[in-house]
Amino acid sequence: MDASGYISLYPYGIEYEGPMAGIPHLGHELIPLATEIRVGDISMYEITIYYDDNSSARRRFRLLPLKAGQDTLKEGGHGDICEVECYETFRGIDGVVHRRQETLYLKTSKKRESLFCEACFQIAGRQILRRFSLGDRVSRIADILRCMGNCVGFTMDPVIGEGLLSAALQRHLDQPVKFFESTVVGVIAELAALLLLLTGHLGMNHRDLKLNNIVVREAEKIMEFEVGGNMVRILSVWAVYILDFGVACCEGGVSATNLIPRSDPCPKAGRDIFQLLTFLYMNRDVRQKLSPQLRLLIEEWLTLPGRNFAQFLREKGDEDGEQWLYYLLTSPKFSAPACEPAAILARLATEYPLQVGFGRSGISRSPS
Repeated sequence: MDASGYISLYPYGIEYEGPMAGIPHLGHELIPLATEIRVGDISMYEITIYYDDNSSARRRFRLLPLKAGQDTLKEGGHGDICEVECYETFRGIDGVVHRRQETLYLKTSKKRESLFCEACFQIAGRQILRRFSLGDRVSRIADILRCMGNCVGFTMDPVIGEGLLSAALQRHLDQPVKFFESTVVGVIAELAALLLLLTGHLGMNHRDLKLNNIVVREAEKIMEFEVGGNMVRILSVWAVYILDFGVACCEGGVSATNLIPRSDPCPKAGRDIFQLLTFLYMNRDVRQKLSPQLRLLIEEWLTLPGRNFAQFLREKGDEDGEQWLYYLLTSPKFSAPACEPAAILARLATEYPLQVGFGRSGISRSPS
C-alpha cells in the first residue's frame, strides 16, 4: 500500500477494472483501501476514498435486511457474504458532483482474516474470462476494504438469478427426467469450459467447487468461444457463475490461503471437476433424478485406478463421503485425467452432441 492509501495490484499482474479505470491520474492499477469498518456492525458504514488531491468520493454501505433466522446470504469457512447498499457521492475531474447507488455483496471474515489474496484471485480469474466475453461469470470486485482488526474484505457485484446451484437443483426435481438431464449436462459443460480457460491461462484450481459456490441464472445465449484452435459451443438451460476463490491456487505455488499445505500441488489434473461431480452425486435426490445414461457417465468419471469412489459414496453417505473427498483431493498423488476440462467437454460432445460441441467444428445443429 502506498502513502495515498491505495493497494497496487501491479506486482500481481492484475489490472483493475471499474470506476477508477477512467481516471487518468490513477490509471487502472489501483484499488482503494478504505478506512476501517466494523465487521458485523449493521449501522451505516462511512468510508471516504480519495482519488487525487482535487477529487474525492464518499461511499456509504448499509446492510440490507435478511430473512428471519438468517445471519448472512452465504456462510462459509473462509468468509461470509452479506448484501449491502452502496451510496456514493463523488466529485469528478470536471468538478461536477455525481451521485450513484448500487447493491453489492460484502464479503468479510468473522475470524478477522484478510481476504485480499482471494480478491486478487477473483480479479485475475475475471480478467482471463473477459478475453472470451465471459467476464461476468466471475463477479467484479468493486472495493477492497480494510476492516477492524487489520483484516481485509471486499465488495463485489451480485448475481441475480436462480440462486445457488444446490437450491436451484432441488427446486427443479419435479421436472421431466430428460429436461433435468439437459440442465445438469449444461451445468457440467459450462463449468468445464470456464475451468478450461482458468486452468489453461493461469494454471488455476478453484479447490472448493461445491454446489454452494456456484450460482445459476437463466441462460440468455449460447456459450461460444474458441481456444487453442478448438471451438466450444454449449446449449444450456442455465448460465453458471463461480463464487468463493478463498482456497484457490495457481501454478508456481501461489495460493489464496495458507490453510492448505504446500504438499498439495497446483494445478492437479481433474481436481475441480472431480469435486463438482462428487457433490452432485452425493446429493441423493439429484442422483436418483438423473437419467441412467448420465448417472453411469458420472460414475465412470468418479472411478479412479483401483478405486470406485461412486460406490464408496453410496455406501458411506454424504458426511463420510465429503471427509474422504477432501482427504483424496489434497493427496499429492491425486490425479483424474478423465475429469480434465478438455476431456469432460470432449466426452460430453460425444454423448450429447446436440447440446455440447468441442473441437474444430463445434455444434452443427440445434436440439430439436
